[in-house]
Amino acid sequence: MRNVFMTQAIWIGIVGVGMLILPPRPQADDTPTVAEASVSAASEGAFDPAEAAREGRDALANAVTPDEIEAALDLLRRSAEAGNSSAMDRLGAAYLQGRKGMAPEPDTARAWLDRAVDANHGYAPVRLGLALIRGTGLEVNVAEGMAVLEKAADAGNAAAMDAIGNLYLGGAEGIAADPLAAENWLGRAIASGNESARARLGNALVHGIGLDRDPARGFPMLQQAAAAGEPDAMDGLGRLYLSGAEGIPADPAKAREWLDRAVAEGHPYAPVRLGNALLRGDGLPADLQAGLALLQDAAAEGQPDAMDGLGRLYLTGAEGVPADPEKAREWLRKATDAGQPYAPVRLGRALTFGEALPADPEVGRALLEQAAAGGQADAYDLLGRSYLEGSGGVARDKEEGRRYLRQAVTLGKSYAPVRLAMSYIAEPGAGEADLREGLEVLRQAAESGNVYAASRLIGLYRSGRGQLLSSDPAEARRLVGEFEDVLGQGVQRETLLLDAININNNAGYERLFEQAEEIPLDLRQDLVQTLFWINPNTAVYFVQRKLADATIYGGPINGLATRSTIRAISAACRSPEFSIPCATNPITAETLDAVYRSL
Repeated sequence: MRNVFMTQAIWIGIVGVGMLILPPRPQADDTPTVAEASVSAASEGAFDPAEAAREGRDALANAVTPDEIEAALDLLRRSAEAGNSSAMDRLGAAYLQGRKGMAPEPDTARAWLDRAVDANHGYAPVRLGLALIRGTGLEVNVAEGMAVLEKAADAGNAAAMDAIGNLYLGGAEGIAADPLAAENWLGRAIASGNESARARLGNALVHGIGLDRDPARGFPMLQQAAAAGEPDAMDGLGRLYLSGAEGIPADPAKAREWLDRAVAEGHPYAPVRLGNALLRGDGLPADLQAGLALLQDAAAEGQPDAMDGLGRLYLTGAEGVPADPEKAREWLRKATDAGQPYAPVRLGRALTFGEALPADPEVGRALLEQAAAGGQADAYDLLGRSYLEGSGGVARDKEEGRRYLRQAVTLGKSYAPVRLAMSYIAEPGAGEADLREGLEVLRQAAESGNVYAASRLIGLYRSGRGQLLSSDPAEARRLVGEFEDVLGQGVQRETLLLDAININNNAGYERLFEQAEEIPLDLRQDLVQTLFWINPNTAVYFVQRKLADATIYGGPINGLATRSTIRAISAACRSPEFSIPCATNPITAETLDAVYRSL
Protein backbone atom coordinates (compact mmCIF):
# COMPACT_ATOMS: atom_id res chain seq x y z
CA MET A 1 0.00 0.00 0.00
CA ARG A 2 1.27 3.48 -0.78
CA ASN A 3 2.26 5.96 1.86
CA VAL A 4 -1.06 7.70 2.51
CA PHE A 5 0.59 10.98 3.42
CA MET A 6 2.41 11.32 0.13
CA THR A 7 -0.52 10.15 -1.99
CA GLN A 8 -2.87 12.66 -0.43
CA ALA A 9 -0.38 15.50 -0.47
CA ILE A 10 0.31 15.10 -4.18
CA TRP A 11 -3.36 14.63 -5.14
CA ILE A 12 -4.49 17.75 -3.33
CA GLY A 13 -1.48 19.70 -4.46
CA ILE A 14 -2.28 19.20 -8.13
CA VAL A 15 -6.03 18.82 -8.20
CA GLY A 16 -7.02 20.87 -5.22
CA VAL A 17 -5.58 23.93 -3.55
CA GLY A 18 -2.07 23.00 -2.45
CA MET A 19 -3.19 21.72 0.96
CA LEU A 20 -1.60 18.87 2.87
CA ILE A 21 -3.98 16.25 4.21
CA LEU A 22 -2.23 14.31 6.93
CA PRO A 23 -2.97 10.73 8.06
CA PRO A 24 -4.55 10.07 11.46
CA ARG A 25 -2.27 9.76 14.45
CA PRO A 26 -1.15 6.11 14.84
CA GLN A 27 -2.74 4.34 17.79
CA ALA A 28 -0.10 1.67 18.48
CA ASP A 29 1.37 1.83 21.99
CA ASP A 30 4.94 1.72 20.68
CA THR A 31 4.55 4.79 18.43
CA PRO A 32 7.72 6.85 18.93
CA THR A 33 7.28 10.33 20.34
CA VAL A 34 8.62 13.34 18.45
CA ALA A 35 11.46 13.60 20.93
CA GLU A 36 12.33 9.93 20.40
CA ALA A 37 12.26 10.44 16.63
CA SER A 38 14.62 13.40 16.95
CA VAL A 39 17.02 11.38 19.10
CA SER A 40 16.79 8.46 16.66
CA ALA A 41 17.77 10.66 13.75
CA ALA A 42 20.66 12.30 15.51
CA SER A 43 22.08 9.50 17.65
CA GLU A 44 24.80 6.96 17.01
CA GLY A 45 26.75 7.90 13.99
CA ALA A 46 26.69 10.74 11.50
CA PHE A 47 23.53 12.82 11.06
CA ASP A 48 21.55 11.48 8.05
CA PRO A 49 19.62 14.38 6.42
CA ALA A 50 17.40 12.05 4.34
CA GLU A 51 16.42 9.96 7.38
CA ALA A 52 15.88 13.11 9.43
CA ALA A 53 13.61 14.51 6.69
CA ARG A 54 11.49 11.34 6.74
CA GLU A 55 11.29 11.26 10.52
CA GLY A 56 10.54 14.99 10.71
CA ARG A 57 7.75 14.60 8.15
CA ASP A 58 6.16 11.73 10.07
CA ALA A 59 6.67 13.49 13.39
CA LEU A 60 4.89 16.60 12.11
CA ALA A 61 2.04 14.48 10.81
CA ASN A 62 1.55 12.96 14.27
CA ALA A 63 2.34 16.02 16.38
CA VAL A 64 -0.36 17.30 18.74
CA THR A 65 1.21 19.65 21.28
CA PRO A 66 3.10 22.86 20.43
CA ASP A 67 6.31 21.31 21.75
CA GLU A 68 5.91 18.28 19.46
CA ILE A 69 5.22 20.55 16.49
CA GLU A 70 8.30 22.66 17.18
CA ALA A 71 10.49 19.57 17.67
CA ALA A 72 9.33 18.18 14.31
CA LEU A 73 9.98 21.51 12.58
CA ASP A 74 13.41 21.69 14.19
CA LEU A 75 14.27 18.23 12.85
CA LEU A 76 13.14 19.30 9.36
CA ARG A 77 15.15 22.52 9.60
CA ARG A 78 18.32 20.59 10.54
CA SER A 79 17.79 18.31 7.57
CA ALA A 80 17.11 21.24 5.25
CA GLU A 81 20.18 23.14 6.42
CA ALA A 82 22.16 19.99 5.63
CA GLY A 83 20.91 20.30 2.02
CA ASN A 84 17.90 17.94 1.96
CA SER A 85 15.42 19.34 -0.59
CA SER A 86 12.50 17.22 0.70
CA ALA A 87 12.84 18.84 4.12
CA MET A 88 12.91 22.29 2.47
CA ASP A 89 9.69 21.49 0.58
CA ARG A 90 8.01 20.08 3.67
CA LEU A 91 8.86 23.20 5.67
CA GLY A 92 7.50 25.39 2.90
CA ALA A 93 4.26 23.41 2.88
CA ALA A 94 3.93 23.60 6.68
CA TYR A 95 4.43 27.37 6.83
CA LEU A 96 2.13 28.01 3.84
CA GLN A 97 -1.02 26.78 5.55
CA GLY A 98 -0.13 27.06 9.20
CA ARG A 99 -1.67 23.69 9.92
CA LYS A 100 -1.50 21.91 13.28
CA GLY A 101 -2.18 25.13 15.16
CA MET A 102 0.78 26.93 13.58
CA ALA A 103 0.32 30.49 12.38
CA PRO A 104 0.93 30.82 8.62
CA GLU A 105 4.26 32.45 7.82
CA PRO A 106 4.18 33.41 4.11
CA ASP A 107 7.70 34.84 4.01
CA THR A 108 9.19 31.77 5.69
CA ALA A 109 7.17 29.47 3.42
CA ARG A 110 8.37 31.31 0.30
CA ALA A 111 11.99 31.21 1.44
CA TRP A 112 11.96 27.46 2.00
CA LEU A 113 10.11 26.73 -1.24
CA ASP A 114 12.53 28.90 -3.22
CA ARG A 115 15.42 26.95 -1.70
CA ALA A 116 13.68 23.64 -2.52
CA VAL A 117 13.17 24.76 -6.13
CA ASP A 118 16.83 25.82 -6.41
CA ALA A 119 17.79 22.41 -4.99
CA ASN A 120 15.76 20.74 -7.79
CA HIS A 121 13.11 19.17 -5.58
CA GLY A 122 10.60 17.57 -7.94
CA TYR A 123 7.38 18.85 -6.38
CA ALA A 124 8.46 22.20 -4.90
CA PRO A 125 7.94 24.17 -8.17
CA VAL A 126 4.41 22.77 -8.37
CA ARG A 127 3.65 23.69 -4.77
CA LEU A 128 5.09 27.17 -5.17
CA GLY A 129 3.51 27.82 -8.56
CA LEU A 130 0.02 26.74 -7.46
CA ALA A 131 0.30 28.72 -4.22
CA LEU A 132 1.03 31.88 -6.24
CA ILE A 133 -1.73 31.18 -8.78
CA ARG A 134 -4.41 30.33 -6.21
CA GLY A 135 -3.32 32.57 -3.36
CA THR A 136 -2.87 29.58 -1.06
CA GLY A 137 -0.76 31.07 1.70
CA LEU A 138 0.94 33.57 -0.63
CA GLU A 139 -0.25 36.73 -2.33
CA VAL A 140 -1.82 35.95 -5.71
CA ASN A 141 0.55 36.41 -8.63
CA VAL A 142 -0.71 34.34 -11.57
CA ALA A 143 2.02 35.43 -13.97
CA GLU A 144 4.81 34.51 -11.55
CA GLY A 145 3.13 31.24 -10.63
CA MET A 146 2.83 30.19 -14.27
CA ALA A 147 6.42 31.23 -14.88
CA VAL A 148 7.58 28.97 -12.02
CA LEU A 149 5.62 26.04 -13.43
CA GLU A 150 6.68 26.59 -17.04
CA LYS A 151 10.36 26.95 -16.12
CA ALA A 152 10.22 23.64 -14.27
CA ALA A 153 8.27 21.99 -17.09
CA ASP A 154 10.73 23.21 -19.71
CA ALA A 155 13.50 21.67 -17.59
CA GLY A 156 11.73 18.30 -17.82
CA ASN A 157 9.70 18.34 -14.61
CA ALA A 158 6.73 16.08 -15.44
CA ALA A 159 4.79 17.05 -12.28
CA ALA A 160 4.89 20.68 -13.43
CA MET A 161 3.64 19.66 -16.90
CA ASP A 162 0.80 17.79 -15.23
CA ALA A 163 -0.07 20.78 -13.06
CA ILE A 164 -0.15 23.14 -16.07
CA GLY A 165 -2.36 20.69 -17.96
CA ASN A 166 -4.74 20.54 -15.01
CA LEU A 167 -4.96 24.34 -14.85
CA TYR A 168 -5.87 24.55 -18.53
CA LEU A 169 -8.47 21.77 -18.16
CA GLY A 170 -10.76 23.78 -15.93
CA GLY A 171 -9.23 27.22 -15.96
CA ALA A 172 -8.53 29.32 -12.87
CA GLU A 173 -8.69 32.95 -11.83
CA GLY A 174 -6.62 34.70 -14.49
CA ILE A 175 -6.15 31.52 -16.57
CA ALA A 176 -8.70 30.73 -19.27
CA ALA A 177 -9.60 27.10 -19.86
CA ASP A 178 -7.83 25.83 -22.98
CA PRO A 179 -8.61 22.21 -23.91
CA LEU A 180 -5.94 22.02 -26.61
CA ALA A 181 -3.24 23.34 -24.29
CA ALA A 182 -4.45 21.04 -21.51
CA GLU A 183 -4.16 17.94 -23.68
CA ASN A 184 -0.78 19.06 -24.99
CA TRP A 185 0.73 19.56 -21.52
CA LEU A 186 -0.76 16.36 -20.15
CA GLY A 187 0.55 14.50 -23.19
CA ARG A 188 4.04 15.84 -22.53
CA ALA A 189 3.81 14.74 -18.90
CA ILE A 190 2.67 11.26 -19.96
CA ALA A 191 5.55 11.01 -22.42
CA SER A 192 7.86 11.86 -19.52
CA GLY A 193 6.49 8.92 -17.56
CA ASN A 194 4.02 10.73 -15.29
CA GLU A 195 1.20 8.30 -14.51
CA SER A 196 -0.73 10.96 -12.58
CA ALA A 197 -1.07 12.88 -15.86
CA ARG A 198 -2.21 9.70 -17.64
CA ALA A 199 -4.90 9.24 -14.98
CA ARG A 200 -5.93 12.90 -15.27
CA LEU A 201 -6.22 12.82 -19.05
CA GLY A 202 -8.05 9.49 -18.92
CA ASN A 203 -10.57 10.89 -16.42
CA ALA A 204 -11.00 14.04 -18.49
CA LEU A 205 -11.82 12.02 -21.59
CA VAL A 206 -14.01 9.41 -19.91
CA HIS A 207 -15.99 11.83 -17.75
CA GLY A 208 -15.90 14.95 -19.94
CA ILE A 209 -13.85 17.05 -17.50
CA GLY A 210 -12.67 20.03 -19.54
CA LEU A 211 -12.54 17.95 -22.73
CA ASP A 212 -15.15 16.42 -25.00
CA ARG A 213 -16.14 12.98 -23.72
CA ASP A 214 -14.29 10.19 -25.48
CA PRO A 215 -14.48 7.02 -23.35
CA ALA A 216 -12.86 4.93 -26.06
CA ARG A 217 -9.65 6.98 -25.73
CA GLY A 218 -9.78 7.59 -22.01
CA PHE A 219 -10.62 4.09 -20.77
CA PRO A 220 -7.27 2.48 -21.73
CA MET A 221 -5.43 5.38 -20.10
CA LEU A 222 -7.26 4.78 -16.83
CA GLN A 223 -6.57 1.07 -17.00
CA GLN A 224 -2.84 1.62 -17.58
CA ALA A 225 -2.51 4.27 -14.86
CA ALA A 226 -4.48 2.16 -12.37
CA ALA A 227 -2.24 -0.83 -13.10
CA ALA A 228 0.71 1.46 -12.32
CA GLY A 229 -0.85 2.24 -8.92
CA GLU A 230 -2.41 5.67 -9.53
CA PRO A 231 -5.27 6.27 -7.05
CA ASP A 232 -6.91 8.86 -9.33
CA ALA A 233 -7.18 6.22 -12.05
CA MET A 234 -8.63 3.68 -9.63
CA ASP A 235 -11.23 6.20 -8.51
CA GLY A 236 -11.95 7.10 -12.14
CA LEU A 237 -12.52 3.46 -13.08
CA GLY A 238 -14.77 2.98 -10.06
CA ARG A 239 -16.80 6.03 -11.06
CA LEU A 240 -16.99 4.78 -14.65
CA TYR A 241 -18.23 1.32 -13.69
CA LEU A 242 -20.87 2.81 -11.36
CA SER A 243 -22.83 4.27 -14.27
CA GLY A 244 -21.17 2.96 -17.41
CA ALA A 245 -20.44 4.90 -20.60
CA GLU A 246 -20.76 4.45 -24.32
CA GLY A 247 -19.35 1.00 -25.09
CA ILE A 248 -18.50 0.35 -21.42
CA PRO A 249 -21.41 -1.16 -19.46
CA ALA A 250 -21.94 -0.49 -15.78
CA ASP A 251 -20.43 -3.20 -13.60
CA PRO A 252 -21.19 -2.99 -9.85
CA ALA A 253 -18.57 -5.62 -8.92
CA LYS A 254 -15.77 -3.78 -10.77
CA ALA A 255 -16.99 -0.43 -9.44
CA ARG A 256 -16.73 -1.70 -5.87
CA GLU A 257 -13.34 -3.34 -6.52
CA TRP A 258 -11.74 -0.19 -7.94
CA LEU A 259 -13.25 2.17 -5.39
CA ASP A 260 -12.12 -0.12 -2.57
CA ARG A 261 -8.61 -0.06 -4.03
CA ALA A 262 -8.69 3.73 -4.34
CA VAL A 263 -9.78 4.01 -0.71
CA ALA A 264 -6.97 1.66 0.36
CA GLU A 265 -4.46 3.80 -1.57
CA GLY A 266 -5.58 6.94 0.26
CA HIS A 267 -7.47 8.69 -2.53
CA PRO A 268 -9.13 11.68 -0.82
CA TYR A 269 -12.51 11.50 -2.58
CA ALA A 270 -12.95 7.75 -3.11
CA PRO A 271 -14.41 7.12 0.39
CA VAL A 272 -16.99 9.83 -0.28
CA ARG A 273 -17.90 8.45 -3.70
CA LEU A 274 -18.14 4.90 -2.44
CA GLY A 275 -19.95 5.93 0.74
CA ASN A 276 -22.57 7.92 -1.16
CA ALA A 277 -23.08 5.10 -3.67
CA LEU A 278 -23.68 2.63 -0.84
CA LEU A 279 -25.97 4.99 1.04
CA ARG A 280 -28.15 5.67 -2.00
CA GLY A 281 -27.88 2.32 -3.73
CA ASP A 282 -26.57 4.29 -6.70
CA GLY A 283 -24.76 1.85 -8.99
CA LEU A 284 -24.12 -0.55 -6.09
CA PRO A 285 -26.36 -2.61 -3.81
CA ALA A 286 -27.36 -0.34 -0.94
CA ASP A 287 -25.43 -0.91 2.29
CA LEU A 288 -26.37 1.86 4.69
CA GLN A 289 -24.00 0.95 7.50
CA ALA A 290 -20.97 0.49 5.25
CA GLY A 291 -21.66 3.77 3.45
CA LEU A 292 -22.16 5.68 6.67
CA ALA A 293 -18.97 4.21 8.14
CA LEU A 294 -16.94 5.33 5.11
CA LEU A 295 -18.22 8.90 5.37
CA GLN A 296 -17.69 8.99 9.13
CA ASP A 297 -14.12 7.69 8.86
CA ALA A 298 -13.26 10.12 6.08
CA ALA A 299 -14.86 13.04 7.95
CA ALA A 300 -12.93 12.13 11.10
CA GLU A 301 -9.72 12.37 9.04
CA GLY A 302 -10.69 15.86 7.87
CA GLN A 303 -12.21 15.15 4.44
CA PRO A 304 -14.46 18.20 3.76
CA ASP A 305 -16.68 16.42 1.21
CA ALA A 306 -17.35 13.63 3.71
CA MET A 307 -18.37 16.22 6.30
CA ASP A 308 -20.73 17.79 3.76
CA GLY A 309 -22.11 14.35 2.88
CA LEU A 310 -22.88 13.61 6.53
CA GLY A 311 -24.48 17.02 6.94
CA ARG A 312 -26.66 16.44 3.89
CA LEU A 313 -27.63 12.97 5.15
CA TYR A 314 -28.62 14.19 8.61
CA LEU A 315 -30.41 17.19 7.13
CA THR A 316 -33.01 15.07 5.34
CA GLY A 317 -32.52 11.62 6.83
CA ALA A 318 -32.73 8.35 4.92
CA GLU A 319 -34.18 4.93 5.43
CA GLY A 320 -32.47 3.68 8.58
CA VAL A 321 -30.90 7.07 9.38
CA PRO A 322 -33.34 9.54 10.94
CA ALA A 323 -32.94 13.25 10.27
CA ASP A 324 -30.89 14.90 13.00
CA PRO A 325 -30.88 18.72 12.76
CA GLU A 326 -28.19 19.10 15.40
CA LYS A 327 -25.77 16.73 13.66
CA ALA A 328 -26.66 18.23 10.28
CA ARG A 329 -25.75 21.72 11.42
CA GLU A 330 -22.58 20.49 13.15
CA TRP A 331 -21.23 18.64 10.11
CA LEU A 332 -22.20 21.32 7.60
CA ARG A 333 -20.49 23.94 9.77
CA LYS A 334 -17.37 21.76 9.98
CA ALA A 335 -17.43 21.29 6.20
CA THR A 336 -17.79 25.05 5.71
CA ASP A 337 -14.89 25.77 8.05
CA ALA A 338 -12.81 23.14 6.20
CA GLY A 339 -13.38 24.97 2.90
CA GLN A 340 -15.93 22.66 1.24
CA PRO A 341 -17.39 25.07 -1.34
CA TYR A 342 -21.03 23.94 -1.35
CA ALA A 343 -21.53 23.37 2.39
CA PRO A 344 -22.24 27.06 3.15
CA VAL A 345 -24.88 27.03 0.41
CA ARG A 346 -26.54 23.96 1.89
CA LEU A 347 -26.40 25.23 5.46
CA GLY A 348 -27.23 28.80 4.46
CA ARG A 349 -30.35 27.70 2.60
CA ALA A 350 -31.57 25.56 5.50
CA LEU A 351 -31.12 28.40 8.00
CA THR A 352 -32.36 31.22 5.77
CA PHE A 353 -35.61 29.53 4.80
CA GLY A 354 -36.05 27.24 7.79
CA GLU A 355 -35.79 24.11 5.64
CA ALA A 356 -35.05 21.09 7.89
CA LEU A 357 -33.39 23.34 10.47
CA PRO A 358 -34.83 26.00 12.78
CA ALA A 359 -34.78 29.26 10.84
CA ASP A 360 -31.91 31.64 11.57
CA PRO A 361 -32.06 34.05 8.60
CA GLU A 362 -29.24 36.31 9.77
CA VAL A 363 -26.72 33.47 10.01
CA GLY A 364 -28.14 31.81 6.90
CA ARG A 365 -27.78 34.90 4.73
CA ALA A 366 -24.23 35.45 5.98
CA LEU A 367 -23.37 31.91 4.85
CA LEU A 368 -24.99 32.47 1.46
CA GLU A 369 -23.08 35.74 1.05
CA GLN A 370 -19.88 33.88 1.93
CA ALA A 371 -20.63 31.22 -0.68
CA ALA A 372 -21.55 33.86 -3.26
CA ALA A 373 -18.25 35.63 -2.68
CA GLY A 374 -16.62 32.27 -3.44
CA GLY A 375 -18.39 32.12 -6.81
CA GLN A 376 -21.24 29.72 -5.95
CA ALA A 377 -24.04 30.36 -8.46
CA ASP A 378 -26.61 28.63 -6.24
CA ALA A 379 -25.92 31.13 -3.46
CA TYR A 380 -26.62 34.07 -5.77
CA ASP A 381 -29.79 32.33 -6.98
CA LEU A 382 -31.04 31.74 -3.42
CA LEU A 383 -30.29 35.32 -2.37
CA GLY A 384 -32.12 36.55 -5.47
CA ARG A 385 -35.11 34.40 -4.61
CA SER A 386 -35.07 35.72 -1.03
CA TYR A 387 -35.27 39.35 -2.12
CA LEU A 388 -37.83 38.71 -4.85
CA GLU A 389 -40.13 36.91 -2.43
CA GLY A 390 -39.39 39.02 0.62
CA SER A 391 -38.52 35.81 2.46
CA GLY A 392 -35.58 34.67 4.57
CA GLY A 393 -35.74 37.66 6.89
CA VAL A 394 -35.49 40.42 4.25
CA ALA A 395 -38.03 42.87 2.87
CA ARG A 396 -39.09 42.37 -0.73
CA ASP A 397 -36.72 44.23 -3.06
CA LYS A 398 -37.11 43.24 -6.70
CA GLU A 399 -34.11 45.22 -7.92
CA GLU A 400 -31.82 43.66 -5.34
CA GLY A 401 -33.23 40.25 -6.20
CA ARG A 402 -32.60 40.82 -9.89
CA ARG A 403 -29.04 41.96 -9.18
CA TYR A 404 -28.27 38.64 -7.48
CA LEU A 405 -30.03 36.67 -10.21
CA ARG A 406 -28.04 38.37 -12.97
CA GLN A 407 -24.86 37.22 -11.24
CA ALA A 408 -26.29 33.70 -10.97
CA VAL A 409 -26.99 33.80 -14.72
CA THR A 410 -23.43 34.95 -15.42
CA LEU A 411 -22.08 32.07 -13.32
CA GLY A 412 -24.18 29.54 -15.25
CA LYS A 413 -26.99 28.67 -12.83
CA SER A 414 -29.35 26.79 -15.15
CA TYR A 415 -32.71 27.98 -13.84
CA ALA A 416 -31.66 31.55 -12.95
CA PRO A 417 -32.57 33.03 -16.38
CA VAL A 418 -36.14 31.72 -15.98
CA ARG A 419 -36.42 33.14 -12.46
CA LEU A 420 -35.00 36.48 -13.63
CA ALA A 421 -37.27 36.67 -16.69
CA MET A 422 -40.40 35.87 -14.72
CA SER A 423 -39.50 38.57 -12.17
CA TYR A 424 -40.38 40.97 -15.00
CA ILE A 425 -43.19 39.12 -16.77
CA ALA A 426 -45.07 37.88 -13.70
CA GLU A 427 -44.68 41.09 -11.71
CA PRO A 428 -48.09 42.56 -10.77
CA GLY A 429 -48.79 45.45 -13.10
CA ALA A 430 -46.13 44.35 -15.61
CA GLY A 431 -46.27 46.26 -18.89
CA GLU A 432 -44.87 45.98 -22.39
CA ALA A 433 -41.38 47.03 -21.31
CA ASP A 434 -41.32 44.32 -18.62
CA LEU A 435 -42.50 41.73 -21.15
CA ARG A 436 -39.78 42.69 -23.63
CA GLU A 437 -37.12 42.57 -20.91
CA GLY A 438 -38.22 39.14 -19.70
CA LEU A 439 -38.50 37.66 -23.20
CA GLU A 440 -35.05 39.01 -24.07
CA VAL A 441 -33.53 37.37 -20.97
CA LEU A 442 -35.03 34.04 -22.03
CA ARG A 443 -34.00 34.38 -25.66
CA GLN A 444 -30.39 35.22 -24.81
CA ALA A 445 -30.17 32.27 -22.44
CA ALA A 446 -31.81 29.93 -24.96
CA GLU A 447 -29.39 31.07 -27.65
CA SER A 448 -26.58 30.22 -25.24
CA GLY A 449 -27.89 26.66 -24.93
CA ASN A 450 -30.07 26.91 -21.81
CA VAL A 451 -32.84 24.31 -22.19
CA TYR A 452 -34.91 25.71 -19.29
CA ALA A 453 -34.99 29.14 -20.92
CA ALA A 454 -35.89 27.69 -24.33
CA SER A 455 -38.73 25.64 -22.83
CA ARG A 456 -40.14 28.57 -20.86
CA LEU A 457 -39.97 30.87 -23.90
CA ILE A 458 -41.89 28.30 -25.97
CA GLY A 459 -44.39 27.81 -23.13
CA LEU A 460 -45.13 31.53 -22.88
CA TYR A 461 -46.04 31.74 -26.56
CA ARG A 462 -47.93 28.44 -26.39
CA SER A 463 -50.21 29.45 -23.50
CA GLY A 464 -49.89 33.22 -23.41
CA ARG A 465 -49.73 35.38 -20.31
CA GLY A 466 -53.12 36.97 -19.68
CA GLN A 467 -53.56 40.36 -21.34
CA LEU A 468 -49.81 40.88 -21.46
CA LEU A 469 -49.10 38.22 -24.09
CA SER A 470 -51.61 36.46 -26.32
CA SER A 471 -51.30 32.75 -27.04
CA ASP A 472 -49.43 32.20 -30.32
CA PRO A 473 -49.04 28.44 -31.00
CA ALA A 474 -47.56 29.12 -34.43
CA GLU A 475 -44.73 31.18 -32.92
CA ALA A 476 -44.24 28.53 -30.23
CA ARG A 477 -43.91 25.84 -32.90
CA ARG A 478 -41.43 28.01 -34.81
CA LEU A 479 -39.36 28.38 -31.64
CA VAL A 480 -39.33 24.59 -31.19
CA GLY A 481 -37.69 24.37 -34.59
CA GLU A 482 -35.28 27.22 -33.86
CA PHE A 483 -34.09 25.65 -30.59
CA GLU A 484 -34.26 22.03 -31.68
CA ASP A 485 -30.59 21.45 -30.90
CA VAL A 486 -30.95 23.02 -27.45
CA LEU A 487 -34.07 21.01 -26.57
CA GLY A 488 -32.70 17.65 -27.73
CA GLN A 489 -35.21 14.96 -26.82
CA GLY A 490 -37.32 17.71 -25.25
CA VAL A 491 -38.59 18.45 -28.77
CA GLN A 492 -40.96 15.49 -28.32
CA ARG A 493 -42.41 16.97 -25.15
CA GLU A 494 -42.83 20.46 -26.57
CA THR A 495 -44.44 19.12 -29.76
CA LEU A 496 -46.88 16.98 -27.77
CA LEU A 497 -47.92 19.96 -25.63
CA LEU A 498 -48.57 22.02 -28.75
CA ASP A 499 -50.50 19.18 -30.40
CA ALA A 500 -52.69 18.90 -27.30
CA ILE A 501 -54.14 22.39 -27.71
CA ASN A 502 -56.81 21.40 -30.24
CA ILE A 503 -57.39 17.71 -29.42
CA ASN A 504 -60.99 16.93 -28.40
CA ASN A 505 -61.64 13.25 -29.17
CA ASN A 506 -60.55 9.82 -27.96
CA ALA A 507 -58.50 9.05 -31.05
CA GLY A 508 -56.46 12.22 -30.50
CA TYR A 509 -56.06 11.57 -26.79
CA GLU A 510 -54.82 8.04 -27.48
CA ARG A 511 -52.34 9.26 -30.08
CA LEU A 512 -50.92 11.76 -27.59
CA PHE A 513 -50.74 9.09 -24.87
CA GLU A 514 -48.71 6.81 -27.11
CA GLN A 515 -46.42 9.72 -28.00
CA ALA A 516 -45.94 10.47 -24.32
CA GLU A 517 -44.86 6.89 -23.63
CA GLU A 518 -41.97 7.44 -26.08
CA ILE A 519 -40.69 10.48 -24.18
CA PRO A 520 -37.78 9.73 -21.77
CA LEU A 521 -38.94 9.40 -18.17
CA ASP A 522 -37.00 12.40 -16.92
CA LEU A 523 -38.76 14.61 -19.48
CA ARG A 524 -42.20 13.43 -18.36
CA GLN A 525 -41.73 15.25 -15.05
CA ASP A 526 -44.76 17.55 -14.65
CA LEU A 527 -46.01 16.58 -18.13
CA VAL A 528 -49.60 15.84 -17.04
CA GLN A 529 -49.59 18.90 -14.78
CA THR A 530 -48.72 21.07 -17.79
CA LEU A 531 -51.26 19.25 -19.96
CA PHE A 532 -53.98 19.96 -17.39
CA TRP A 533 -53.63 23.70 -17.99
CA ILE A 534 -53.57 23.27 -21.77
CA ASN A 535 -56.29 20.63 -22.21
CA PRO A 536 -57.62 19.09 -18.98
CA ASN A 537 -59.45 16.30 -20.80
CA THR A 538 -56.15 15.05 -22.20
CA ALA A 539 -54.66 14.97 -18.69
CA VAL A 540 -57.66 13.00 -17.37
CA TYR A 541 -57.41 10.56 -20.31
CA PHE A 542 -53.71 9.92 -19.57
CA VAL A 543 -54.54 9.09 -15.94
CA GLN A 544 -57.51 6.89 -16.91
CA ARG A 545 -55.22 4.86 -19.17
CA LYS A 546 -52.65 4.41 -16.40
CA LEU A 547 -55.32 3.44 -13.86
CA ALA A 548 -56.84 0.94 -16.28
CA ASP A 549 -53.43 -0.63 -16.98
CA ALA A 550 -52.99 -1.01 -13.21
CA THR A 551 -56.48 -2.64 -12.97
CA ILE A 552 -57.64 0.11 -10.61
CA TYR A 553 -60.15 1.55 -13.10
CA GLY A 554 -62.69 -0.29 -15.23
CA GLY A 555 -64.82 2.56 -16.52
CA PRO A 556 -64.81 4.31 -19.89
CA ILE A 557 -61.53 5.89 -21.02
CA ASN A 558 -62.76 9.14 -22.51
CA GLY A 559 -61.02 12.03 -20.76
CA LEU A 560 -64.09 12.89 -18.66
CA ALA A 561 -63.80 13.25 -14.89
CA THR A 562 -66.62 10.84 -14.09
CA ARG A 563 -67.49 9.60 -10.60
CA SER A 564 -65.85 6.26 -11.36
CA THR A 565 -62.69 8.09 -12.44
CA ILE A 566 -62.62 10.12 -9.23
CA ARG A 567 -63.17 6.96 -7.13
CA ALA A 568 -60.30 5.20 -8.94
CA ILE A 569 -57.94 8.13 -8.37
CA SER A 570 -58.89 8.23 -4.70
CA ALA A 571 -58.32 4.47 -4.41
CA ALA A 572 -54.83 4.84 -5.94
CA CYS A 573 -54.05 7.64 -3.48
CA ARG A 574 -55.06 5.46 -0.53
CA SER A 575 -53.24 2.35 -1.72
CA PRO A 576 -50.04 1.52 0.21
CA GLU A 577 -48.72 0.00 -3.03
CA PHE A 578 -48.19 3.47 -4.50
CA SER A 579 -46.45 6.51 -3.04
CA ILE A 580 -48.77 9.20 -4.34
CA PRO A 581 -49.02 12.61 -2.65
CA CYS A 582 -52.67 13.43 -3.33
CA ALA A 583 -54.59 16.62 -2.70
CA THR A 584 -58.03 16.65 -1.07
CA ASN A 585 -59.53 17.23 -4.50
CA PRO A 586 -58.39 14.36 -6.77
CA ILE A 587 -58.98 16.36 -9.97
CA THR A 588 -56.12 18.81 -9.66
CA ALA A 589 -53.09 19.25 -11.88
CA GLU A 590 -50.74 18.14 -9.10
CA THR A 591 -52.73 15.02 -8.15
CA LEU A 592 -53.22 13.87 -11.73
CA ASP A 593 -49.52 14.33 -12.43
CA ALA A 594 -48.55 12.40 -9.27
CA VAL A 595 -50.88 9.50 -10.18
CA TYR A 596 -49.60 9.38 -13.78
CA ARG A 597 -45.94 9.30 -12.73
CA SER A 598 -46.47 6.81 -9.90
CA LEU A 599 -48.26 4.29 -12.12
